[in-house]
Amino acid sequence: MSSDDVAKAMLVRAEQVSREIQGRLHGLGSKIQGAVLADLVSLWLAGHFAHSGGAIDPQATQLIRDQMFADWVETVIDLVPESEKEILDRVEIEGSA
Repeated sequence: MSSDDVAKAMLVRAEQVSREIQGRLHGLGSKIQGAVLADLVSLWLAGHFAHSGGAIDPQATQLIRDQMFADWVETVIDLVPESEKEILDRVEIEGSA
């Protein structure tokens, strides 16, 4: 399997899981949705460590997590326009001008 095939398979799986999570978040309100997403992201970050000499290196771990979070925020910002389009495509416009 080529790296392109792996990337495509990962994207398909990410979209599937995202749809499942969207269904779970639907109707909960923005504060609860935000709290759930914050919890998931914090768990994701907490699962990454830097090791030095067989032990966890706290400073290097923080640097790795900071960079991962910055990269993730950039990805989120890049996804917003397409996500907005996806949401607006589902909304029925009421009335006419």
